Amino acid sequence: MIYFDPQKQTFLDTTIHGEDIAEKNKDLIEINQEQHYSLLDALNRGAKIKDDLSILEKPSPLHEWDDEKKAFILPKDAEKNALKQAKAQKINELNILSQTLINTQSGANELPDFEVQSWTLQAIEAKAWQNDKTAPTPVLDSIAKQRNLPADALKTAALRKTLAYETLTAQIVGQRQALQTRIENAKTIDELNAINITFQAA
Repeated sequence: MIYFDPQKQTFLDTTIHGEDIAEKNKDLIEINQEQHYSLLDALNRGAKIKDDLSILEKPSPLHEWDDEKKAFILPKDAEKNALKQAKAQKINELNILSQTLINTQSGANELPDFEVQSWTLQAIEAKAWQNDKTAPTPVLDSIAKQRNLPADALKTAALRKTLAYETLTAQIVGQRQALQTRIENAKTIDELNAINITFQAA
């Protein structure tokens, strides 16, 4: 027969420990083979078995068992470190989502990197042309030539896209920074988890 000792969180077998083990320890609980496997699996993953054989799972690897409270607790230092780590993960998620939104809304996700990197030069030239139609625009002129398009038509389109991109990024930058501030100011894991990362793009 197999018994479980809730106090010591261990198993005793009459074939090993003697037929009278239950008489020597009244706290022992007789269990069957199926219960033995189930409880052993629970102990192996860090859980605790209660006096009624119900399983008390360990909430996280950072939690520790408190014999006095008969409960898993999160030490103060561990809680602080867990919150710090969770904040870093949340900010990383925030950055990825905001960048993905910018790439999708602007169409950058459909273009090679070298072309997207040319947007800065195109924007500078388009704005210079807006202010002075005689300003040199070698990049835009070359693109227009390769595409067999009127240079002024391409510059107009480039200017329109530049202004739209700047409006989009300004909106998302502001929202991202506001969300990061909320994340950094969160005092608990629950408060942090309650922060929903969403963006409003016009």
